[in-house]
Amino acid sequence: MENWFDAIAWIEQDDRMRDFRQEDMTVEAMTHGMEAEVYKLSSRQQSAVLKLWNRHSRPDVGLQYQLLLMLHEQGLPVSRPLGWGRDPNGASALLTTYDGTELTKVNTATMTRLAHMLSSLHHMQAAPDLKLRLPANDDVNYFFPAIHEHPDLDRALRTVLMTTPVGHGHIIHGDFHIRNILEQDGRFTVIDWTNARLGEAGYDYAWSLLLTRIYISECLATSFRAAYLSAFPLPAEHLEGWEALACLRWVLLHRTGAVPADDRIRARARGILSGNAHLTGYKLEL
Repeated sequence: MENWFDAIAWIEQDDRMRDFRQEDMTVEAMTHGMEAEVYKLSSRQQSAVLKLWNRHSRPDVGLQYQLLLMLHEQGLPVSRPLGWGRDPNGASALLTTYDGTELTKVNTATMTRLAHMLSSLHHMQAAPDLKLRLPANDDVNYFFPAIHEHPDLDRALRTVLMTTPVGHGHIIHGDFHIRNILEQDGRFTVIDWTNARLGEAGYDYAWSLLLTRIYISECLATSFRAAYLSAFPLPAEHLEGWEALACLRWVLLHRTGAVPADDRIRARARGILSGNAHLTGYKLEL
């Protein structure tokens, strides 16, 4: 693993990268996703996280590196990027600081903190050069891939979009939920910026809210909603529309096996779908 790590051609890097070229570096496999492998690297001085995308996935890792650098410099709780590059096979690699383990315990105070973290991101302005590089179009194809293969979802989506604005005025995370939050010594860090883009803050908030309602509880979702809307007020007349978009995305991902779900989770999701006025009349099968 050490020789393989040294074979990465680093395109941009921090001075602290030197710590990870030592013979005593240890490597520990972490949770792997569908598109990338993740490792914890430890030297005598510090630990870091290496994310290595498979060769079939082509994310703009250079953009992620610059975005993380900007967010870190502006005080947002993100991992500090240490370097990015490509291995001999052309696979992209990103090295960041190690910032703890996945958040597992949540309460009202936790959800309030998370809401303020998300609202802080939405308040942030991207530097002009970075803003030009961030994706800022075709959100339907990006967040609803191959939805045309599901005519019921496609019809519902088109109807919701007729009355629900989807702008591109804010930096959004795209998948803000507790499994993308790390905790270390009481400090929270937001990770996994693969879906970051210029997009609709209302939708980004609604997706986080929906995941909280489905996977945690309605009570804590209420706390998240109140804290976020207090810090980043959104037009009340569009809230349910953005929530409908989030619901449609979840159903699409559920049908393709991309989100975890059991009978209890599906029952919660059905209750949320039936309570959204924008989705009344659509019999969306889970």
